[in-house]
Amino acid sequence: MTKESDKISVDVCATNNDNKHYAKLFQEDLIRSINRYSSKYKDVICKLERENDEFENILKELLPNYRGIYTNQLKDEFFEAGEKIMAHLIKNGYALFELVRQIDLNNKEKFKLIDFHSNTFKFENENFIQSFQDENQKNIEIRIKKEKCLIIDFPDILGNTNEYFNFIDKLDSEGNSLPKMYLGDQTLFKTKGYDFEEHKKLIEIQKLILYKKYSWTERRFKDDLLTAFNNTKMQLEFKKLQIQLRDYVFNLLIDYIEKFSIMLGCPNKIIIEGMLSVKDVEDAIKKWEIGEITKSEISAILY
Repeated sequence: MTKESDKISVDVCATNNDNKHYAKLFQEDLIRSINRYSSKYKDVICKLERENDEFENILKELLPNYRGIYTNQLKDEFFEAGEKIMAHLIKNGYALFELVRQIDLNNKEKFKLIDFHSNTFKFENENFIQSFQDENQKNIEIRIKKEKCLIIDFPDILGNTNEYFNFIDKLDSEGNSLPKMYLGDQTLFKTKGYDFEEHKKLIEIQKLILYKKYSWTERRFKDDLLTAFNNTKMQLEFKKLQIQLRDYVFNLLIDYIEKFSIMLGCPNKIIIEGMLSVKDVEDAIKKWEIGEITKSEISAILY
């Protein structure tokens, strides 16, 4: 229980694409740069540059959690926070968090990064303006000091927000464009000369043209429309995009934690070692193009 809090932001719901099947699949895949149950994840080291149990515990309470799974391990909590930020970026086009100081019933001080939504993304002098509509459709503005916020812009690697969200909208319009054989209306299917399989193939081709923008394969592991060579190359290019997004978020989070430690008077920073790098994937793509890499080596990169 919290006895005291300096929270300013207001909890409001954001409009997102959770009800869109293909958009949700794409966004889930984009966040998932590493299999958290793989040996590869177990080999990753995440630690403080200077060992400090007290500060480490403060960090575990500070970092936002994505899936609601708490292990009390710094590496897990850091990755959860990173995925939470990525989820906000690819669903809303930004990530906003307020640094909230809390006092519990035992008079223990805690800090938490609490996410919030705003209908607009704007600043006024030293304040971020949270804007939303209340239950009466009245426009409300809340001013929060920028120094109290963690504000993360949409990453350049995904293009501009208009291009990206246009792509997200098209995912489901293309994905759901195949006619369904409803019991009440089979007119199209009874039309002379209509070939459902040919229609389906043409739509799949259109989807692949759309997916090429971000090298997404819609979790295709075998496909008549893609050669094994091109399928694997697209998967590698998508893995590169995943890692670029991960690095963008992780680097910003590492910088924020260092500034936070200085604010508390105990300078420290997060050190992460053993993660797959962009260069690792770029090297794998070059070797795949000239046939100098095995399938097992490719699997080690992808999974």
